[in-house]
Amino acid sequence: MKTNDRKLAKAREVGAFDAYLDGKAENRREIYDEASGGGFDVVFEAVGSASALAASLDAVKPGGTVVTVGNTIDATIPIDINRLVLRETHLIGSVSCTRKEFEETIDLIASGMIDPKRYVTDVVPIEDMQHAFERLTSHTDPVLKIVMKPDAA
Repeated sequence: MKTNDRKLAKAREVGAFDAYLDGKAENRREIYDEASGGGFDVVFEAVGSASALAASLDAVKPGGTVVTVGNTIDATIPIDINRLVLRETHLIGSVSCTRKEFEETIDLIASGMIDPKRYVTDVVPIEDMQHAFERLTSHTDPVLKIVMKPDAA
């Protein structure tokens, strides 16, 4: 499983989570079971990769739900269909946010409750859009989020 260590470090820095579970651990299923008491009721997969989906299936309890919001460049990704069927896992695809949720998020930012600058790695001019997308899809660039700004210099 490929994980972005910089994103994990940022999550730890923010400190808003009860636990940080390593999806790369060879014994991740046991780690997830111990942390959740037998599997999580609902798991959100937000990456859109085969390894992230596999980790999600390892983390969810029998009869639980995996909600995929991650998009992928690839048209298809493999899935352990036997694990899905034999554990009666519900797999749901979802567009990440509704208009109402976007509005609520904007309100939280405006109120100061959320500081989006904490998550922005770079602000770049619109002319650098292609390079920014290449960085975002790189497996070695430690970028978190890039903001496109027409007048950035």
